[in-house]
Amino acid sequence: MLDEVFEKYIGNFKYFILFFILSIILAFVIKDSNVVTLILDNIGISDSLEEVLNIKNAIIFLIFILLETYIGTYGFVLAKKVIRNESIDIGNLFINTFSFYFRILGLNLLYILIILVLSFLIRHFVLSTTNFEFMIFNLILYLIAMIFLSMLTNIAQNFLVYNDDNIINSIKGGFKIGKKHVFKLLGLLIVASLVGQLPNMEAAETNRIVFGLGVFIISLYQAFMNLYIANLCKAEK
Repeated sequence: MLDEVFEKYIGNFKYFILFFILSIILAFVIKDSNVVTLILDNIGISDSLEEVLNIKNAIIFLIFILLETYIGTYGFVLAKKVIRNESIDIGNLFINTFSFYFRILGLNLLYILIILVLSFLIRHFVLSTTNFEFMIFNLILYLIAMIFLSMLTNIAQNFLVYNDDNIINSIKGGFKIGKKHVFKLLGLLIVASLVGQLPNMEAAETNRIVFGLGVFIISLYQAFMNLYIANLCKAEK
């Protein structure tokens, strides 16, 4: 299956160039804004809740979520068309993306809400105990929950676009696919987590070329993951 997806990726690579460019531009805008927000499919939460709740930061945070959701949805729609061997027109693709936009936005907001709640709970548990073993146990549970939540959200997003379905059915479908292919998807997600650290390297902090290259590699991998998951959605139909 990986070989089949990779062949489709290479054969349609030119259509992904705009996705890469938009992702890189947004990443630079986010970096230069100095506001804690989403970068591609990775969520960073400030240690200071006041920083997030600041009105100015909250508005910029929301704008970035809206922009990132559109770019992400564009990537899902593109992956769907490639896997289905449909003709691709960039202009129509931009318009078609809006038909899925608000549903994907709903999924993203739900994802963020759950992460905020989990982060608040784990912080409460950690600060309320002096038992080191209990603290580590809670941190491990949090990490596991984050991994599976991220995987489920990614699958549900692709499922929603591929099947043009609603949020609830997409979560159910994502859970079904995730359960069936859990180890393959976990492997891809672990690689994605490692790749996702590229823009956070020390060299990327001071060198914009290194930062841009890191974001580009993330975008390359994200596009491949979208294709792979879309292919799983196709196999489930």
